[in-house]
Amino acid sequence: MDEEMEAIRKNKTWRLTDLPASRRVLQGKWVYKVTNEVDKNGNNTTRHKARLCFMGNRQIKGLDFNKTFAPVANFTTMRCILVMTAAKGWELHQMDVETAFLNEDLDEEVYMEQPDGFVDPKYPEQVRRLLQGL
Repeated sequence: MDEEMEAIRKNKTWRLTDLPASRRVLQGKWVYKVTNEVDKNGNNTTRHKARLCFMGNRQIKGLDFNKTFAPVANFTTMRCILVMTAAKGWELHQMDVETAFLNEDLDEEVYMEQPDGFVDPKYPEQVRRLLQGL
């Protein structure tokens, strides 16, 4: 969780602010995952990951959002890339991105509660305003 919060701070994803009287606040939720991986030496390692998600399923169209954006690569696109790579004799490299932030600009102001375990003691009543999509 500390790594996730540090990445959020470093990328300036949000800022702490007061909630305007006319706005709703969305709840956040920690999502945990345990992965078993093999390191470079062939040793099995267990890694605990945490991601902070805001519960967008509670948004209201026209109030909290006007459009949806879901950046996913579909299977057909991946197949086309592989075919082009093979046909042209290109090299293909895979990389693992530890923390990815979307650069989609939001037209709306979205407010999120301070996440459990990371409430700023100086400002317990304030919420975080999302500056870019998570």
